[in-house]
Formats: sequence, structure tokens, C-alpha cells
Amino acid sequence: MMRYIFFICLLALFSISASAQSESRADSLMQIAGKYYHDGEMVKAAEYMEMALPYVEKFSKRYEQLLEAIGYIYLEEGDEGKILRIMALMEEHNEHELSKPCDEPQCMMERAEWYAVKGDNAMAEECFLKAIALSTDDAIRAEAQERYAKFLAMTLSDFESAVYYMLAAAEVHKADDEARWANMMYRAGLYASIGKSYEQAIEVTEAAARYYAAGDDENRIADCWKNIGNAYSGMKRHAEAASYYQKMVEHYAAHDTDNDEYPKAILRLAKAEKFDGQYDASIEHHKQAMEMFRSRGMEEDYHDAETSLSLCYTYARRTPDTTSDSSSAEELYKAKTRDILQQELSNLEVTRKHLSPLTYTQSLATIAGCYQELEDYENSAAYYAQYIENLRTVVRDMFRLTDERGRMLLWDNERKSIDKMMEMALTMDNGQWTVDNGQWTMDNGQWTMDNAAARASAPANCPLSIVNCTFFNALLLSKGILLNSSIEFEKVLAAQGDDSLIKLYAEIRDTEARIEQLRQSSGHTEEIIRLTDENSRRQLTLYRGCAEYADFTDYIAYDWSDVKAQLREGDVAIEFAVVGTTVFTHDSYLLAFILTHDSEAPAMVKICDYAALTALRDADDMHTNAAHGQTLWGAMAEHIQGKRRIFFSADDMLHHMSIEYMTWGEGFMSEQYEMYRLSSTKELCLRREAIRYERAVLFGDINYNEDATLSADTQQQIAALRTDGSDGYADLANTRREITTIEEILPQATTFRDTEASKQAFLQLTDSHVNLLHIATHGVYRESKTLTERESMANSFLVFAGANFDDDALLTASEIAAMNLRECDMAVLSACETGLGRLAADGVFGLQRGFKNAGVRTLMMSLRSVYDDETATMMIAFYRNIASGMSKREALVSAQRELRNQGRDNPNYWAQFILLDALH
Repeated sequence: MMRYIFFICLLALFSISASAQSESRADSLMQIAGKYYHDGEMVKAAEYMEMALPYVEKFSKRYEQLLEAIGYIYLEEGDEGKILRIMALMEEHNEHELSKPCDEPQCMMERAEWYAVKGDNAMAEECFLKAIALSTDDAIRAEAQERYAKFLAMTLSDFESAVYYMLAAAEVHKADDEARWANMMYRAGLYASIGKSYEQAIEVTEAAARYYAAGDDENRIADCWKNIGNAYSGMKRHAEAASYYQKMVEHYAAHDTDNDEYPKAILRLAKAEKFDGQYDASIEHHKQAMEMFRSRGMEEDYHDAETSLSLCYTYARRTPDTTSDSSSAEELYKAKTRDILQQELSNLEVTRKHLSPLTYTQSLATIAGCYQELEDYENSAAYYAQYIENLRTVVRDMFRLTDERGRMLLWDNERKSIDKMMEMALTMDNGQWTVDNGQWTMDNGQWTMDNAAARASAPANCPLSIVNCTFFNALLLSKGILLNSSIEFEKVLAAQGDDSLIKLYAEIRDTEARIEQLRQSSGHTEEIIRLTDENSRRQLTLYRGCAEYADFTDYIAYDWSDVKAQLREGDVAIEFAVVGTTVFTHDSYLLAFILTHDSEAPAMVKICDYAALTALRDADDMHTNAAHGQTLWGAMAEHIQGKRRIFFSADDMLHHMSIEYMTWGEGFMSEQYEMYRLSSTKELCLRREAIRYERAVLFGDINYNEDATLSADTQQQIAALRTDGSDGYADLANTRREITTIEEILPQATTFRDTEASKQAFLQLTDSHVNLLHIATHGVYRESKTLTERESMANSFLVFAGANFDDDALLTASEIAAMNLRECDMAVLSACETGLGRLAADGVFGLQRGFKNAGVRTLMMSLRSVYDDETATMMIAFYRNIASGMSKREALVSAQRELRNQGRDNPNYWAQFILLDALH
């Protein structure tokens, strides 16, 4: 099976014996081709190879090699027409090879790698697993595991699984080929470090380093030092990281100063010293690295070092003592960018026709990014528009045939391109781009750009609105994409009612939990491999089965015109986005992309910079000071004045701010407008059947002490607020009144109180028909900048009975996420900080994500600590309003107004609770 990376050893062609006359003729022509090839006359060499091609047996190994040789030359020469012709012959050859029986490991491995190049990762994975299963010889099985590990890491970015397959392959060669073993151990350590399994990375890489330290592979030992240093950096142990980077620097200084890794090692050392507070040493090493980067023409690395040095001065609270002259590096950088652009453009048609849709889509992003770097924004916007539309199709196809981890890994890679694209919005000045050679047109509601070589004369200015469609579409696609895919997949699975697939899904979840448990300690490689193999086969069966039922990725198809179609006169839809151009937050801005029912295209408004947004969040008078309201809502005045309903989707720290209650104009926004906070404005496009509250479940008046009591001092300290459990979880006296009164309003509700309000009782609600949840308890979010997204889900929790004596009574967001609450229309989290969590590209990782992932439609949650008495009063009023027929939004606004009428004017009493996705 041929591969699409054009590599060939021409001597292999000459050494093939031939007896037939045609083969003899081919040999003669190839000898002439070889002479031209070695003389550097590539075009003439290809000409004689083409003449030899008809004399070689079609579909033979020699035929395959000859095609690869010709293709390699045409690729080097950049002859697109000839490349396409040879690629077509390669496709024909590969299709012929696929028609043959394949029942041995080597054949399966080649097929797997062919499918991987074509972008059919599901088939590639299936072939790799078959190759491993067919291998009866240890060495062949090790080869299959090694190649599969590389596929998992380099194609799927599944580094965790790749580590264990590489370790299993390495073990086979430990006794008979120690050099190969060490190389595999190094790779396993590299994968572990990239996959953030840092302790494992250090352990595995140190084993490889011991081998290289005793040998003569000088640069490989430096690679080991780098990998260990990177792992320590990932663990925030910067002093230890610096010690290993120092070993790298000393190694290259002594053995290989010409290696480009030498200045890179110095920069790594400088960064570690910076984070360790060794600012003097860091500044000097930054300057040393920059000088070497400049002299070697390593412009991208120079820019990286320059940015890092600036950050070092900021950390050290110093003014830079020199001004770097980066003009030459800038020119080199632009020259390299132009080279990349030209190469991508020349190969684009070949990529589109013969490589995977994902590869083509990523090529579009690369082209757009190059134009962006060269400040050719009109071309950049045109290619980004194509990128987003192609990405929508690619993601939709690939998400349907991969599991949650695979979807996450794919999206993490594409998120970088989307972030870069959004930066372009900051380059526009007052809604205008100056365009000299482009022509924009509107086609079926979509703005497109004519990229023909000969363009008609264009208007002097290109209005911002014609590219905002792409920005808006990118936000619709990206916001909550991973969360939505999980929710919609489970809906499809449940709706079909296929017991075999539901059972398979349960087995997958259980096995994943077991694998995760085994990964916490060493010595389980063989068992992890066995379980991973089993689960991979289950997942392939599961996702193919579900893809036959329904497309759970329908939500990906919505674009800005679909949102616009849902808007009525008086409606406004706003997608907020925080966009930055560097690692410095002061270079970030809050933008708003705004749609009305009669918009030709979305409008963009630059609200404020990140510093102003932070000040807004931290202001004690955020809700009452009209100046703050003017900063945010006043910036959009021309788009929202005179409107009635505002649908908005938050981003970044806006997730932690109840902006719907800010004061602007004549009073609180929630009193002047119908304010709807949505996960994404594409929620307007989703058709959801109404759910009646026929089975409500209430939790409250919880006994956190079982049969014990807290001290009087502790009670006094935290009785006023529903707060965290640092001094124990205080009884919440007003939750008894709250829960008892709600019971009267909802007489069919099931109530769990006192010691019955346990975590176990809540977990048993999974797969039940509960359609309304009310939980009155303590809510906690333990914030830390070092927490990963997964760790943040474990550090956001609700408190149930017995929590003062047993941490097992704490219900984490990750545990909620694993539940099935799809028939639940609303969950009311009457507790502190239930809306908080780690802010990430895919939304907020905390309780709200847990409940959303479980399938709950609407959430009421808090963004701060809340007062026990006032919260109970507001919740009771809220349910009375619901019972009277009000919508969720109306019910909450009315309940808040009632509190204010009772003298609780301070927003701390009533403005901490928000509704998410409460459209009805």
C-alpha cells in the first residue's frame, strides 16, 4: 500500500530484476532517468520515468514505487497539473490494493496508515486494532503497537493512550534491542509530557536517559533533559525545570553549538527562571537567546523570546533597559510567511482532491493565517470564511464517529485557528477595512469574496459587516461545542431505545473509569492495553450504530442567518467574545457581535479592554452605578435602544457577572428589557417540547452533622451566609421554611430533608423522570489557577447530609455530569457560587456544566455567596409566580422586585441569581 508522503530510494528501482522484454525496456529507461536524477535534472528524470511507466506491470510493487518517484519530483517542482494526474493513478492503485484480501498484520498496518492519510480515522483505528489482534509474533505485535501509538499521538492527539501502547511495544525489545527500547521509552515519555501525565513522563524519560548517558548519542540525552524539564514546568516546579534546561544548555555549549536547539534551550531556561522569580538571570538568558535567534534567522523564535522578555520585565516590575531592534527579524518572518503561503496555495487543489477533508480545512486556516500575518486582511477574511464553512462539515462528520476524548482532541487543535481568526476583528478601525483589490458580494444571505486573479475595481472601503458573518458563525460553532455534542449524543442514544447500544455505552463508561483508576499507579500497562483495546472496539461499534439512527450533530449546522430567522421585531441577539492578540491581558478586548431581525449582517462593537472589564467585575457597585452600565450596555446603545427582548451569550469573565441586572438608562436592565442569558444564541434555533412539572424533587433542611452539632462559635461565624465548608457546613435554618413552602406550592413534589437528603438519594435520580429539581444547600467552588478543566469539575460541588463527617457527602460537578437528567426542564441551585467554575474555551467548568451535561435544560444558579433568609424568601416568591403561569424569566424578575419592595434594595440580596437557557 503506497503512502502519500513522497519518499523513495531510486536505487531500489534499478535493482529489480526483469525477464520480460517490457521490463527490460523499463530498466533501460530507468537507467537514463537515474542519470538525469543524479545530475539534478529533475524534469528530464521524470520524463523518462513517465516513459518507463507503461512497461511496468500495473499495480505491482515496482509500479507503486515508480509512481511515488514521479510524484516526488513533480511535488518538488510544484507542477500542480502533473501532480493531480499522478495522484489519480495512485488513487487507482490504492483502490486496487484495498480490493485484495487482507488477513495479516503488515497488510492491516498499511491499510490503517492509508486510511489515516485519507482522514478516515475510524477505519484507521479499526485496522490497527485488527493488526494487533492478528499478531501472533511478539515482534510484529510490538511493531503494530508502536505504529498505533504514533497514530494515536500524531493524528488523534490521544497521548494518554499512546503512552501505554508505546510502553508495551518497548517492553518487547528491552532484552534484544536496547537502543530501540530506549528510543521507544523516550517517545513514551514525550507523549506523557504532552498529555500532561507529568510524573509518568519523568519516570519513563529518566529510564531512557540512563541508557543515553552511558552511550554516545549526545543529542538524544539533551532531548531527554528537555522532556523532563518540560514535565517539571507543567507541574509548576520551575526550579527543577530550570536545572534540567541548564543541563541542555551545557550539553549544546560543549558538543553542538551549531544546533538550533542550543538557543531554544537557553530560552527554555530563561522562561523557567522567570517563573521561578530569578529575574536577573532570566533577562540575561532571554537576551542571549534573542541574539542567537537573530543571527540565525530564526524569526518566529525571536518573536517568542521578545514577548517572553517583555513579560519578564513586567513580573520583575522593571522598565526594559534596552529597546530591541527586531526589524531584520520581522522581515525574515514575513519572508518565511510568504514562502509558506505560496506553498500552501500551490498545493491547495491537490490537498482538496486527494487528502482528507480535515487536512484541506487546516490548509485553508494556514493560508488565512498567513494573509493575516502579512496584513492582507481581505484575503485573510475570505479564506477564514471558507475555513469555517469547511470546518463545520468536517467537525460534523468526525464528531459522529468518535468518542468524547476524540472530539475534545480534534477541537483543541482547531480552537487555535479560530482564536487567531478572531484576533483579526481587533485590526478593524471604526468598522472599516481599506481594500484596494477585493470585491465582496452578497449571495443567499452570505457575504463572499471574489478571489479571481483579475479582480474588478473595488470600493475604497470594505465595511466591517461583511466579515462579521464569519466571526458570528465561528462563535456559534465553537461555544459549548464539546458540551453540546455530549448532550445531543446521549439524547439520540436514549431516544432510539436500543438496549444493546445503551448497554454498550454503560460498559464503555465503566471501563473508562477502570482505566483511569489503573493509570493512577504504575505497573498496569498490560491491563490498560487490554481494556483500551476492548473499549476502542466498543466505541467504534457504538458510534457507527448511533450514526445510523440520527445525526446528533445537527446543532453544528446553524449559522447567523438561522439565528436571525428566529428574531422578531424588537429582538436583539448578542454574542459576546473576549479577543486578544498576545499573552498579555491588556491586549484583550470585549467585543459584541449583534443581530436584529432586519440585519443584513451582524454588527460588531468593541466594548472595552480587559482591564476595564476586570474593574467592572470587581466593582462593589456594579449593579447600581449607571457608569458601569454605560461601559457595557451603553456601548451598544444604537443597537438595543427601542428593543424589547435581548438574547445574549456570555464569554470569559462575563460568565461570572450578572450583567442582566446592571443599571443603564432608566433603571435595571432586567426591568427595561426581557433579558435572556443563553449558552449560545443558537439556542433560539432549537426546537424543544414543553415539559410539565409533574415530578418535582426538592432537597433542603439538610442535616450536615448527622446526630452531632457544630460549636456555637462556628454556627455564629457562618450562619448568615451560605458559604464554603472551611469551618464546617452550618445548618441553613431558612431552607426549612423555603422547602416547606415550596412543598405547599408544588404538592406533588418529592422532598428529601434532614438525613434523607443524602448524596446517594440524589444520585439515584439518574435515569428517572424528574422534571424539576430544587436544591437548597451549600454550594462550593474551590478556585485555583493551577486546576485543569477536569480538576475544576471535581472542585465544584453541592453539600449533602453528613458532610461535616464524610467528604463522600459532597456531590461534585463531574459526578453530576455522569448522570442522566434529560427529562429535567429546570434545576434551581439555591446555594452559593453554583454558577462559578473554571473559565475555558468551551464554557464554564463547574456545577453548571455538570447539570447541563446531565441533560438539564434551564439552570438557576448563583454567582456569589448568597444570604440565607433573603434567598429563601425569593425562592418562595419565584415558585408562586411559576405556579401562577409566569415564564421562568418573569417569575424571577418579579420575585427580585418583591424583595426590593420589602426593603432589600441592596443587589447582594437579589442580583446574584441568574437563569441560563430559560426561553420559556
